[in-house]
Amino acid sequence: MSMAVPMSMAVPTSRAVPKNTVPNGGRSRQVASRRRRVDGFVEYGRAPMPVSRAVHGTSGRESGIGALLVGMLLSAVAVAGLLGIAQARSNPPFALGETAVVQVQGGETLSDVASRVAPGSRVEQVVARILDLNAMSGASVQTGQSLVVPVGPVD
Repeated sequence: MSMAVPMSMAVPTSRAVPKNTVPNGGRSRQVASRRRRVDGFVEYGRAPMPVSRAVHGTSGRESGIGALLVGMLLSAVAVAGLLGIAQARSNPPFALGETAVVQVQGGETLSDVASRVAPGSRVEQVVARILDLNAMSGASVQTGQSLVVPVGPVD
């Protein structure tokens, strides 16, 4: 790679003159590397640079695979956590309070069972709670059927 410098900015180097220069304005080998271009610029060759010969660690391929695996593992854990949170939020909360299992007596309706198991609560609320606890779609019950019912007041 060469760099072009205008003639007005070209500064002679302060290097010692080599032994094999020709007197009376002759060109040395060092000066011969400079060439004058047509557009008035002087072109200089690339300056020699020392290069480090020290060992610079492992190749990027080895550390890249490890970083990729760690990244994939962390991503999988994050996705599993988010899916767990989404699943927990989508399920209805468990029934709070105490429950008991009762059997429907002959001739009883769901309202009769509700008033029997929670006499101090509103019947509509207890019926709704029994329907939720037993995953029932309707209020029809049969004699001898077992039902999970709330015990005590229903909020």
